[in-house]
Amino acid sequence: SGEICMGCGWLAKPPVDMHSVTSIEAINGGIAEGPYAGVSYWERQLDAGFHLTGIGGSDNHNATRPAEQAGSIGSPTTVVYAADLSVPGILQGIRSGRVFVDRTGSRDRMIDVTGHAGGDTALMGGSLAVAKNAAVKIDVHVIGCPGSRVEAIVDGHAEASVPAQQIAEHDATLHFEVPPTASHWVRFNVRDGEGKLQLLGNPIYLIR
Repeated sequence: SGEICMGCGWLAKPPVDMHSVTSIEAINGGIAEGPYAGVSYWERQLDAGFHLTGIGGSDNHNATRPAEQAGSIGSPTTVVYAADLSVPGILQGIRSGRVFVDRTGSRDRMIDVTGHAGGDTALMGGSLAVAKNAAVKIDVHVIGCPGSRVEAIVDGHAEASVPAQQIAEHDATLHFEVPPTASHWVRFNVRDGEGKLQLLGNPIYLIR
């Protein structure tokens, strides 16, 4: 897809059947935003109806790079809720979508999301049946990010009717209400005081 970053784009012809894909590297080497970020491509697939887990990869080409530098091994970090510490367990956890990316590789930050609608509950990566004109209540549990803020991304856009909320404590649960205009999915990011992305969360899918 160009000499500047050969192979960075995904321009297969004919297009790949995305039903065969379970996850996408949304953040590469710490790059989460800008022309070489994968987040926008990932979100376009979500908008098209594919349930794909967003993950991160360090793209490390130098194993001696200091751990505190972006692109070092484990930075960014893909954090997976897994039933057991094994390759099959981690892969199944990625497929479930209960996954977030710690862009900073901090090892001690966390975001987890639970959605509620009509008596049903869904965790991050899950699907939630929602009546056509009903709002969705969402709990966002965050650890290790005091002074940062949580923003909602609804169908690929920051939703003005769901304003970002500040995180006041080390261990905090914030409550959001997503309006009936949300059609397909909702996910949450954590940004620091300068607006830099810290944590990228995966969606809850809305079935209306």
